[in-house]
Amino acid sequence: MNHWVGNGQFETHVKILSPDRKELVISSPSKFSIENNGYADNVTFFTNVGFERPGAHIVQIYIDGQLAAERSLYVHHVPQPPKTVN
Repeated sequence: MNHWVGNGQFETHVKILSPDRKELVISSPSKFSIENNGYADNVTFFTNVGFERPGAHIVQIYIDGQLAAERSLYVHHVPQPPKTVN
């Protein structure tokens, strides 16, 4: 989720990169407008995304084609529990 403040017409998209900074997935561009003294909240959903290895993945947020922010997304491997549990 991204919260934008400003005035005007904008376009945003989001990328997720692997720990070695290779692109895993990119959202479709989303256009929006903000009125004077207004704001906009954009929510991006990714479905069927597989993280093949654990580590610090990167979420990049773009506004009008320019990188606005990067955040870490930590992916951990959780092993399956044993089939027999007492």
